[in-house]
Amino acid sequence: MVREEPAALPADMASGWDATVARLKGRKRLASVLAEVRPARLEADRLVLRVPNGNAFVRDTLEEHEARKLLGETASAAFGSRLRVEYEFAAVEPTSAAATTSASAGAHEIRPQDHPLVQEALSLFGGTIVRNGAS
Repeated sequence: MVREEPAALPADMASGWDATVARLKGRKRLASVLAEVRPARLEADRLVLRVPNGNAFVRDTLEEHEARKLLGETASAAFGSRLRVEYEFAAVEPTSAAATTSASAGAHEIRPQDHPLVQEALSLFGGTIVRNGAS
């Protein structure tokens, strides 16, 4: 199955989103979740964000009242107009072994310990990875 890549974002939308994320880097929990979030579209006073990993932690973080308020205020400042932030949560599609192999041919392996949420947990709790589950 061939997966279509999302259309390229308008430059002003991409730069507005990049500025929003940059302004929130100090909020570690929110910033770690936003690392995977992408703007889907900008419609009048709505910024719709696509969230590819809609697990409970991600949903709870994004839907928390203070986080939603902060994200809306920060996006409004970055985009230069009052915006309401909405989310499109998408489940991660399972891939077949063949699709994974062909898609990752020549690409570096993505390791779970490199995920921003894992890095955040290690940082928060001063942890270290003792054994890689793939070993």
